[in-house]
Amino acid sequence: MERGWLPVGRLTNACSHACRYVAGNAGALAWRVNVTTGHWTKMWDKDVVDDSMPHGDCRNYAWDHADNRLVLVSDGGIFARESPREAGGKWVSLNGDYASMELLSAHYDWRGDRYVAGAQDNCAQVGWSVGWVGWCCVCKEMYCMYSG
Repeated sequence: MERGWLPVGRLTNACSHACRYVAGNAGALAWRVNVTTGHWTKMWDKDVVDDSMPHGDCRNYAWDHADNRLVLVSDGGIFARESPREAGGKWVSLNGDYASMELLSAHYDWRGDRYVAGAQDNCAQVGWSVGWVGWCCVCKEMYCMYSG
């Protein structure tokens, strides 16, 4: 299904007969494509008013008819693009207080009485089994995300 960084078949026809939306991965994110002219427009960077952008690794699109906006589903959650048909819109998160990680592996360290996990896009994670407060991210520096 994927060819390099851009998935095939992630299209919707919500802007016009000549326009399609294409979702990508990593640095590709989201595009507005005029199929008549062949012109591709990045839907982030200079196309938004506030430097907003959705999480990479896009999976699918849907159209929010009630609010007339594009909804993008990624492995980082759900995002909506306001005014997607032209430049000047912005991306907003629809995640609310939703928090998740895509764990690729997990192991129990019996010597340290802790769990260690490798997470997609979120470094290595460490969580202690006694007095559980959440995961600590171990990258260049350690910071913790506490669960309530």
